Amino acid sequence: RLRGARARAAAVVLLAAWPALAAPRLIFADSARERALRLLYPNPLFETEVLGRELARRASPGDRLQVFGSEGALFVYSGLLPATPHTLSYALTLFPADGRAWRSELRRLRAAPPRFVVWSTQPLSTMISSRLGLEYEGALRAFLADEGYREQGWVRVADSAAPPVFTPAAPAARPPRGEDDRLYLFQRRRR
Repeated sequence: RLRGARARAAAVVLLAAWPALAAPRLIFADSARERALRLLYPNPLFETEVLGRELARRASPGDRLQVFGSEGALFVYSGLLPATPHTLSYALTLFPADGRAWRSELRRLRAAPPRFVVWSTQPLSTMISSRLGLEYEGALRAFLADEGYREQGWVRVADSAAPPVFTPAAPAARPPRGEDDRLYLFQRRRR
């Protein structure tokens, strides 16, 4: 027990200063990006913002977005509404009770295909841990091909202090392959 006002005040100051004393490089990093990389990597905080701005630049009123991953901030940065009630794919990929949920998701998407789909290749973003999750991933890949989506580009998620950039896709780009952490942007051709 601390006795006296001075002892309690000293304890409060020590507790408040402890993070800066214990890990000064985390607290006093040169930039917000460096701090985020040290604390939260591989969370794509800045990459999501870059891709959200690209989506906003391309979007028209009424456009919708589907995200295969856990980057829900894309809806905020882009100003787009989700194509379905699922703004994260965890419920469909992590521990689905059965295939009904992802089949219902695909029916919604086929009934009203969104203009944009973002596909994360980050393992922690999609968290596929079941056969049903793999089935959903495969069905979503088929949906992209069937509905005429084309890759528009991507933002690489890296532990570099350099700011992330949107990289336009090559004309004959293939679907996401997952060899590194990226957020891919797909756009549906207007029909």
